[in-house]
Amino acid sequence: MEKTVEEKRIYTGKLLTLNADRVILSSGRKSIREYVSHPGAAAAIPFISKGRIILVRQYRYPISRDLLEIPAGIIEEGESPQETIARELKEEIGYEAKQIEPIGWFYPSPGYTNEKIHLFKASDLQPTQQEVEEGIEAMEIPYKEAIRMVEEGKIIDGKTIIAILSCKR
Repeated sequence: MEKTVEEKRIYTGKLLTLNADRVILSSGRKSIREYVSHPGAAAAIPFISKGRIILVRQYRYPISRDLLEIPAGIIEEGESPQETIARELKEEIGYEAKQIEPIGWFYPSPGYTNEKIHLFKASDLQPTQQEVEEGIEAMEIPYKEAIRMVEEGKIIDGKTIIAILSCKR
């Protein structure tokens, strides 16, 4: 177990903070732990019908490319993960889900961030009047095609892979 002796915030941004805390290891040795604090996120695999899902194509600046993903978003202060994903489904694909079921959660990169992503299965989708976010293209595909795309390395986003494979029948 490590003991924190000093917490130091290096940077605070709109989305995250960068920390460099001083710790004492169980051996007594001193070290620095750099990590990103993140508010957490929620994501859902939206089933438009039993065998069809909706994915979004979105440009991701850190890797300079478009990715196929499930709808997802940052948990805002005072919001539950279920409220977050309900909001994101409206914003990213223009649907409300009458059913939102948890399918689990995970830490995507605990070596450098405390981000926790909550995963859901959304079904009984109804179109809304909400305008879809700029830069996001929603696309309906067969669920079996999504599984094939994961197996062939065409879907490479971690949360999307986990959600697709978690719902595999």
